[in-house]
Amino acid sequence: MITSLGGVTAAGSELKEEGNSHWGAPNADATNSTGFTARAAGMISSGTSSGIMDMVRFWTTTEFDINDAYYIELNKTDGTVVVGHAPKADSYSVRCMQD
Repeated sequence: MITSLGGVTAAGSELKEEGNSHWGAPNADATNSTGFTARAAGMISSGTSSGIMDMVRFWTTTEFDINDAYYIELNKTDGTVVVGHAPKADSYSVRCMQD
């Protein structure tokens, strides 16, 4: 999906909801051209909530290892997508998508 939307440097723009109702300023480059409407729900890591209105992390279905899984992260400052891995015990958003 990320590749078809222009790669990690551009795909976030296509996925983020426009405006500042659910994103803090500046919510740069958001177009939501895909209709995905990603909102800055933040995340929970080690029991601590952070990033509401600033970013969102979505779990992917791909495991990194027995303890970790991959996520994608979108933020308010630009249209990039960060791909990383984190402990499965963390709480991130989930969106189901059809292949």
